[in-house]
Amino acid sequence: ASAAYTVRAVINGTELAGVAGGTTSDLTADGWNVTETADAPTSDFATTTVSYSDASQGAAALALVQSLGGGTAVLDPNVAAAGTIVVIVGLDLAG
Repeated sequence: ASAAYTVRAVINGTELAGVAGGTTSDLTADGWNVTETADAPTSDFATTTVSYSDASQGAAALALVQSLGGGTAVLDPNVAAAGTIVVIVGLDLAG
């Protein structure tokens, strides 16, 4: 299921260095296609969110939560562009 979806971005929502890159490496090893890593505009995300743009991606978002080992899947087209999934890594998975 993972290969059908692209994770547009893994975003570091913490002050810890290397979180987005490390998470991306883990997801790539699990077969996910991650196209970008970045830092969030703020670094106070307590929990990890997996945002997706369309209800049809719900199962993939939940599978991504499983791959991450935590986080919450959220239907949020304001964060995830059409056809993409965006992961914002919070302190719960970064530490």
